[in-house]
Amino acid sequence: MGAIEDELVEIRRICAEYSPDNIYNCDETGIYLKELSSKSYTFRGDKAGGKPIREARVSLLMCVNASGSSVRKAETMSALRP
Repeated sequence: MGAIEDELVEIRRICAEYSPDNIYNCDETGIYLKELSSKSYTFRGDKAGGKPIREARVSLLMCVNASGSSVRKAETMSALRP
């Protein structure tokens, strides 16, 4: 067996010592939000009135146990400087 298979056997052995209600998996995902258009269209010779592009980054942390009996409320976080 290779190194990965050996580790999977060890992980299964450790997990077998616990109830599925006590084994949790948490995962984080990020969403990067940005104003759709950064361009303005004007007639030739007219001055374009620009505006800053608004952007934000939101991260979600989600957790569930192995039996599916406990799904934790998703935690939302936002970045100070996206």
